[in-house]
Formats: sequence, structure tokens, C-alpha cells
Amino acid sequence: MNKLFTKNAMAKVISILFALVMWIYVMTDINPEITTSFNNVSVQLVGVDEIRQQDLVLIGDDKPTVNIKVTGRRDDIGKIAQRDFRPTADIRGYSAGINSIPVEILTPDNLTIDYSPKFVRVELEEIIRQQKEVNLIVDGSPRTGYIFGRPEYKPTSAWIEGPESSINAVSQIVATLNADDGHENIPASLPLKALNSRGVEVHGVDIQTEYIDVFMEVDRLRTVKVEPNIDASTIEGYQITEIDVVPEHITIRGQEEIVNPISIVETEFLQLVNLTETTKVSLPVILPEAATQLDESEVAVTITVEKIAEETFALSSDIISFSNLAEGYNVDRERLPETLEVIVSAPERIIEVLEERHFNLTIDLTGLGPGIHTVKPEVSLLRPFLDKINSIELIPESITVRIIE
Repeated sequence: MNKLFTKNAMAKVISILFALVMWIYVMTDINPEITTSFNNVSVQLVGVDEIRQQDLVLIGDDKPTVNIKVTGRRDDIGKIAQRDFRPTADIRGYSAGINSIPVEILTPDNLTIDYSPKFVRVELEEIIRQQKEVNLIVDGSPRTGYIFGRPEYKPTSAWIEGPESSINAVSQIVATLNADDGHENIPASLPLKALNSRGVEVHGVDIQTEYIDVFMEVDRLRTVKVEPNIDASTIEGYQITEIDVVPEHITIRGQEEIVNPISIVETEFLQLVNLTETTKVSLPVILPEAATQLDESEVAVTITVEKIAEETFALSSDIISFSNLAEGYNVDRERLPETLEVIVSAPERIIEVLEERHFNLTIDLTGLGPGIHTVKPEVSLLRPFLDKINSIELIPESITVRIIE
């Protein structure tokens, strides 16, 4: 046996050395050991769905990365790609706050790896729920002659859910109704948005109710006249000379088919008796049930009461005018009475300002020829006063006139 191992020993040693040299050559020159890098390899976070069951949620960077260095023979490294590395970080079992989660990577056979960072920074936050009032924003203006009613919508509140920091950032839940040039009732289904105090949408918030149902009436405006519904009387010697309403016209609102036929509205009925002085009252306006007053204040009604006076005025016959006198004839004015008396009954304030120049005396001489005739003069007042008197009487009713050629 010893002879077997010692026989040709030199040749065997040389063969072994040659084989070793060839192996070293192949391993170092033909298939050397090399190092390569794979950067920004995504780390898969394990347990994202499970932590939601613990009312936790991942916030911030949900796609961390690592840089991997791989050392091995060229042949082995040539067989791998970045997709062959699947770094993982298990976030299960951690609590709310900032956590350092170890990264784990399965190493392929015949390769050595190193990676950085060894831990990824993961922030977990508690999931909370809050109920918020829903605010409806009406965007736009109605068409001229119309006015928006008060919108109705349901639901009026909504539950929101999400990370505590996001929920705390929500100042209001809003829906926006575009109603520009509105002239008809508006029904709509509107999406809800969560906004912060600056009016910027807060993302990452789950609004449990995604839509609200809205209905907004658009009313017609109409200007109508106000008439006082008053039964008023005075004691003897006084007179109601005027009833004024302020304002004379008001604006009402309502659905078009309701307000369009309305042109006049009345005040609430009021009865006043034995008045001796001007009286002012405030009265509401009576409207159909489906119509309302734009300005809901009452109207002011003034009942003007004046004392009646009687005065006798002596009018000169010089103011008498003759009409329809035949051509070639004249009236002998020297035969006319010097004055005529006129008794006027009117409010005191009218009596106090009346003068002779405010009266007209006329005599119609149609068909009368020369001679003496009995005629009835007609007495009247200038128009500003004519409508404000109660009676006017001429004394005597008749006079004689002499027509001459």
C-alpha cells in the first residue's frame, strides 16, 4: 500500500499543484469574486392590513427603500436581478408613534449581501372617528328678479375617520352648490370634502357619507302696491282728508305661480271711530300663505284728520268773466252788484289760505240779446283747492245783467 502512494510521488505532486493553479486561475481570472450594488430597492411593509384592525394606520413614507451590496462569483451575480431581492419590514406589534423596524432580506445561495439602512423609520398613528356638521356653500347669484331660498339638505352631519393628525386638521365638512343665474328650484346630490382652516382639502380622511341631497327653492321677487284696509270715521265737525301708506309699494317673494298674479296687497283690517286728530298706526300686510314679505317690517299708515271750517268770502264783480256773448253786444258792468258772497266749507288749513284770486266766477250768455236778464253765475276754485273743499255756495244764486249794443 505504501508503495502505491510513494510510487510516482513526484508526478502526483506536480499534478496536484497544476490542478490547484488551474483552479486559482479559473476562480480569479475567468470567474472572479465581484461586488455589485442595487440602489433604492423597495421594502415591503408587512402587516399594513392587520394594524388597521388595531385602529392604527401608517402615515408618511409608505414605500421605504434600502441600498443592497452583493458579493459573489461573477457567474452567480450574473444570474440575479434587483427583483430577486425582496426586503421586508414587519410592522405588526408596534404602537402609535415613530418606530424603527428591522429590515430582513433573504440571501441567495453562494452570495454575501450587505444593505443599508438596517432599520426603516415607520410612523404609526391611531385611527379616530369624529362627527362634523356639514356646511353647504352656495356659489353664484340668482338671476335678476329672483332670490335664493334657504337650502335644505340631508344629512346635516357626517362621520369622518382617519389618522388622528388628519382628523384634527379638519375644520369643516363642505359641499358646494353651483347656483349661478338660478331662476328655478334646484335639486342636487353633492360630494363632501374635508377642509382645513385655510380652506384646503385634507387628504387621507375617509368621509363615511360621501354625498348629501340638497334642495333649494328659488323665489320670484315682485313689487306690489299696498292698500290700507281701514274703516275710519270722525266726530261731527271733523273730516278725514287723506290716508297715506309708507311704503306705498313693497317687495314680496314666493314661487312664481304664487306671486305673479299678485299686484295689490292689503293691510290687516283696522276700524277707528270718533277721530278728532291725525292718527298714525303700524299694520302688517296680509299675504297668501306661500308668499312672504322681503322686508318683514310693518307699513306705517297715517290717517289725516282735519277740523272743518266755514267761511264767507266777498268777491268783487270785477272777477266775473262772461262767455258766449253774441258779437256786437256788451255787458253793462255798472249794473252788476258790487260784490258777491261765496260760502266755502273746507278744512281749516284750506280756509286759512284762500283769497279772492283763487276763485273763478263765470256767466254763460248763450242766446241772450240786448236787455236785462236773470242769470246764475258759476263759482269755482283753482284746481289745487277744488279737490280739497267740501262745498261752495254763491249768495245770491242769481243776479241780473244788462246786455247793451
